[in-house]
Amino acid sequence: MKQTIIILLIGVLVSCTDNNIKKDSFTFRVHKSSLEIDHYELIGEITKENFIREFEKINWDKEYLAQINEIDYNVPSIEVMDNLNFKYLSISIGPNTFESGYFVIGLGKHSQSKNKIERIVKLYNTKTNDKNKIIEFIKIFFSRDTEKLKKKVQEFEFLDEIEDLYINTK
Repeated sequence: MKQTIIILLIGVLVSCTDNNIKKDSFTFRVHKSSLEIDHYELIGEITKENFIREFEKINWDKEYLAQINEIDYNVPSIEVMDNLNFKYLSISIGPNTFESGYFVIGLGKHSQSKNKIERIVKLYNTKTNDKNKIIEFIKIFFSRDTEKLKKKVQEFEFLDEIEDLYINTK
């Protein structure tokens, strides 16, 4: 009886951790202009098809135009993390002209210890506002083809490497 209770307790403890996320899945976060800068809504697991749909739902030009003259430039950003290798892709929009922006891609690595989350991201200017080119990049990311991803990112202009805050509102 005592062994059964201990086994049940261990089962409950294990099932209450973040291990419920499938190792081979992808997790989705979104930053909306209405949220504080650097704050994201953690949505949960997502497929490639649904992530592309979420990307297409955002009116990037409208959001860009609404933010370009604001003191706190706060455009939307979407992010997907590969739970297998903890790499993540973020997509946002940055300045091109006052009429349109270019997509900015972030590629990072998510590492987590007991008390700290560390995220370093390399930002790239895609020099395009063509959604189809970004969708092609999304498909490469979801395929987990590292060599193809490295080759594709060489087409973009490297902007900076920064520490990425990991703040979720949910």
